[in-house]
Amino acid sequence: MLWGSNSVEWVAAFFGCILRGIVAVPLDAAGSLEFAQRVVADVRPRLLVGDLALLQKLDSEIPTLGFGGMPASLPSPDYRPLPGLSRDTPLQIIFTSGTTGEPKGIVHTHGNVLASLDPLEKEIGKYLRYERFVHPLRILHTLPLSHVFGQFMGLWVPPLLAAEVHFEDRLQAPRLARLIKQERISVLTAVPRVLDLLRGLVGSRVSRAARKRGRGPGRADCETLVALPRLASPPGA
Repeated sequence: MLWGSNSVEWVAAFFGCILRGIVAVPLDAAGSLEFAQRVVADVRPRLLVGDLALLQKLDSEIPTLGFGGMPASLPSPDYRPLPGLSRDTPLQIIFTSGTTGEPKGIVHTHGNVLASLDPLEKEIGKYLRYERFVHPLRILHTLPLSHVFGQFMGLWVPPLLAAEVHFEDRLQAPRLARLIKQERISVLTAVPRVLDLLRGLVGSRVSRAARKRGRGPGRADCETLVALPRLASPPGA
């Protein structure tokens, strides 16, 4: 079970599971302790990985590996995938939000992810010759990586565009506006309320290209993809 904030350690742990055929169970770091305890009881994980402060709240006898201890606790990385992995191999268990009923764990296989990613890769390939005009494309990512859309915009799509991903979990409009200007962000992935905060701060200089999707695990709002061509500094920044 993977319970922690978005970070390079989160990404490393998740891809490590993928390469070794380990079924990951990602949870939103902002989720409740009660929900995490229920997931532990449901899936009976062999290892808990994530932010140590969160994992210690579980008070479980299951072995625990905090993000900070990964470099010292793990052997040298082996980037070769486990033999025998296929599209039918289980990849992860994503828990639904529970907004329409009791939360359920949904098993995603490698094939489930690739079914959505394959056509994206094919279409993106047609436009890669233009990528040099915006290289590197920079994405400010505020969605949990335990979320399907969060994974697509944080893990799967960026490599197709050689894009940079900047993770941020403090959803404060002045801070986000400052990061967008400072890091020259091209795309923001966020829930609609974050966009509303930014629009209230800088007005019409934020253009919206939003697409609503189904409610995801641990999130009551839909996701929003926002293009940010020019964003002025907030007052006092």
